[in-house]
Amino acid sequence: SKVKLGNAGVSTNALQRIKAGTQAFLIDIEPYLQGYLAVSAAFQYAAYGLVYTDHFGASAYIARCRTVYQRTMGSVLSPLSAFLLLQGIETVALRIERHVENGRRVAEFLRADKRVEWVNYVGFEDNPYHALAQQYLGGRACSLMTFGVRGGYKAAAEFYDALKLIKRLVNLGDAKSLACHPASTTHRQMSAEEQRRAGVSPEMIRLSIGIEHADDITADLDQALANAK
Repeated sequence: SKVKLGNAGVSTNALQRIKAGTQAFLIDIEPYLQGYLAVSAAFQYAAYGLVYTDHFGASAYIARCRTVYQRTMGSVLSPLSAFLLLQGIETVALRIERHVENGRRVAEFLRADKRVEWVNYVGFEDNPYHALAQQYLGGRACSLMTFGVRGGYKAAAEFYDALKLIKRLVNLGDAKSLACHPASTTHRQMSAEEQRRAGVSPEMIRLSIGIEHADDITADLDQALANAK
């Protein structure tokens, strides 16, 4: 069967596309590849009335990816955007090593802290997606994770507001460490039941770990947890 993958949560060089049997791959350059959130683009021309399977045959899927996204999503980069992207690509291999190692350090710190209720990190063997991470990421877990602050919504919001080094942003894959409290930000308009069905719990914090020194990241987490009552 055909496999189609995207890289919104991991870097392109970390994802084992060939081993996964991928036949089509959509590259999102915003996370990881450029290293900073200065360029947004995705590499899928709208031809109205065109039946892609009739016109392109076996190449219908990739033809639609290229045409639709080029016209409607801005993936034809401006010269400056292309320059910024190329600057980031030069260091992506080194940065991913640091992302991966820092993610592991942070996940282990959180799991050992009694102020943390739970940690969802694919690098842990008891994670339900650990085997898939091993298959697709070559044993290198990405630096994205979620965890629960003990004390519920109020404690999680206090933790979130107390962060200093870690930036309070909903983006992913930046060189800076980023955090989000979905229940009070991205999913705030939903009812408690709607949030639950969407996988959002009151105490949940999402982290995208950057390339700062791991000790500085865990120190910021530690002081923020101390402010969560």
